[in-house]
Formats: sequence, structure tokens, C-alpha cells
Amino acid sequence: MPQGHFLAPHWRAALLLNAVMLLASMAVFAIPVMAPELARSLEVSPTLLGGYSAILWIASILTITTAGHLISRHGALRVSQLCLALCVAGLACATSGWLPGLALAALLIGLSQGLETPASSALLAQLTPRASQHWVFSVKQTGVQLGGIFAGILFPALLLILGWRAALVSTLIACVLLIVLIGRLRRELEPPPMPHASTFGMREALRLVWVDRVLRRITIASFGFITAQVCMNTFMVTYLVSDLSSSLVNAGRLFAAFQIGGFAGRLLWGALCGRRLRARSLLIGLGCAMTVLGLTLNVLSATTPGTVVLAVCIGCGLTASGWNGIYLAEVARLSPKGEVGRVTGASFLCSSAGLILGPLLFSLVARSSHYGLAYVMTAGFSAIGVAALLLRPSSPAGTATPPL
Repeated sequence: MPQGHFLAPHWRAALLLNAVMLLASMAVFAIPVMAPELARSLEVSPTLLGGYSAILWIASILTITTAGHLISRHGALRVSQLCLALCVAGLACATSGWLPGLALAALLIGLSQGLETPASSALLAQLTPRASQHWVFSVKQTGVQLGGIFAGILFPALLLILGWRAALVSTLIACVLLIVLIGRLRRELEPPPMPHASTFGMREALRLVWVDRVLRRITIASFGFITAQVCMNTFMVTYLVSDLSSSLVNAGRLFAAFQIGGFAGRLLWGALCGRRLRARSLLIGLGCAMTVLGLTLNVLSATTPGTVVLAVCIGCGLTASGWNGIYLAEVARLSPKGEVGRVTGASFLCSSAGLILGPLLFSLVARSSHYGLAYVMTAGFSAIGVAALLLRPSSPAGTATPPL
């Protein structure tokens, strides 16, 4: 480690990648957090947010399939810069305040999301000692929650003071500055990319995810969990305003509390996993809790005490947004050496069906009934994740992957 650095390379990389995830998450959360005001301004229904989210996550699939090749050719940090550049372009399109511009923003921001996770996993798996991976991956993944906290607090405030376009532009500028910083640190933190002679492509990675029983089980679980997570993230502010009659500013604060819960959860679960709890047991517990909380969201009302609403929001964050670091560390552990980016992309490609299906189904249920009932549907998806982890197929001796 070079002199003058107090942190090991994997921790410096984790913090830098945490910042990438923070800003990428702010780009994702920008429209959902300001959805009630944008819908009023554009004279459209807030339930169209489901279409925006579906476009975003469909677009992510397009880059997930190529992320492994890009990482091996250009390096994880170059790919992280591309992720931020796509966010910049998407936020610029969103400032148009025109529905086609918002659709293009969803497309571009979605493309960025397919790159971030495989790139960060590939670099951290290369730099991080195996014994520390659950913890380091979980710390890095708190960037999602930090992005949500900033989005929940800053966007409603900036919207009231300067307007929603200024909120988007502030995030755009921060992304540009981080692109420059990564350019300065890239050679220090990442070895030069080498030509990848392996024929291990996305098809082989997908086959491995299906054939390996542990990878298959954790990928199915992540599908259920990520469906619940994306619906809570995407519609929470609109749910609080529409069903609980909250003001936009108060709903933004509760959304920030939800993200604080996720931040604390990722740190807590990452610290406990492998030391006191096995990954499988921890994920089952989190899935059960997010199922109960999804059902609870259906019974809250405008007369529910604020402290109860706050507790539920924090609980949703602890569970529905707290599991991802454990999942990514397990996928990295089960991946062939040098193929973490591709296998992570393949697993995420399978689970990302929930990112598309969830918001569309949620919008349909919310439009025909109300948001609380739509959260009952998401509870069903998290229950699917629990069921996948509870099923433990037996394997012939010597052929099974080490258990979760």
C-alpha cells in the first residue's frame, strides 16, 4: 500500500464505489421522490411512475448483458465513469419537463444501472480478502441508502426553493465532478485491464446460475426481494402523500428515514453475516420481516400516529433495503475466479425481472384500488424469496456448492 494512505486499497475502492452508487441512486430516486409535484406540473397521473420505472429497469438489462465484457476490456472504474456519464445524460433529458424527455431519461439512467453493480463487484472481489467480503460489500452497498437519504431531504427542499429542475441539475453536476475524481484515482486503485482470453460469456454465466443449486436459489430469492424493494423505493413518497395525506416535505423526510433504515441494515447485516449468522438464515429472516411489513403498509391510514409510520418506514428500510450486500457477496464467493462481473451480471439479469414486473403490477393495482393494497402484492413477492431459500435440495456428495 502506498505511503500516506491510512486505508487499505479495498476500503478506498469501496468508498469510491460507494460514492458512485450514491449519485447513481440519486439519479434513480429523483423522479420518484418529486413525482407528486411533477405529475401536477405535467397534468398526468402519478401512477405513470410505474411506466417510468419499468422503462428504467428494462434498459438496465441492455447493459447487464455487456457489462462483463466492458469490465474485462476497459476496467471496472472506467465502466463506473460510463455509468455516471449516462446518469448525466439522463438527468439532462429529465430537465426538459416533457414526457418523451422523461422517458429518455428513464432509458439512459436505466442503462447506467446495469453497469454499476457488476463493475463494483468485480473490483471489490479482486481487492478484498475473502473473510471481509460480506462486510465490505455491505458497506459499499450503503450508497443506495445514502442516495435515498439525500434525495428524500434535498430534492423536496430544492424543489420548494429553486424548482425541480434545479434539483436535477445539482445531481448532474455532482456526477460530473465524480467522473473527474475517478479519472485521477483510477490508476492508483485498479490494475490495468488485460485482454480477456476466456470464452466465459453471458450465456455460460447464465447457465452456471441455473445449474449451481445455491446460485439458483439465491437468484430466485433476490428476484422476490428486489421486487418488494423497488416498489417500496419507487412508490413510497406517492403512497405517503396519496394514502396517508402527508405533505411532500414530510413524505420526503419519511423516505429519508426509510433509507436511513436501509443504511443501518446493510451495515448491521454485513457485520453479523459469517460471524454470528449464516447468509441463508439471515436472508430468510429479512424476507419474513419484509413480508410482514408489506402487509402492514396496507393497514396504515391518515390517522395512524406519526411515530408508527416512522417506525414502519425504518423497518422497511432495514429489511427490504438491507439484504443486497449479503446477496452480492455470496454471488462473488460462488463465482469462478476472474468471472465475478459476468456471474453477478447474469444473476442480476435474472432477478431484474422483478424490477420491471413489480412497478407495472404495482401501478395496475394502485390505479384500480389504492397503494396500500398494492403493497400486499409486494409482500407476496418477498414471500416467494423466502420460499426459495427454505427449499434445500439434496445433492450428491462432492457435487454441491458450499451452502449459504
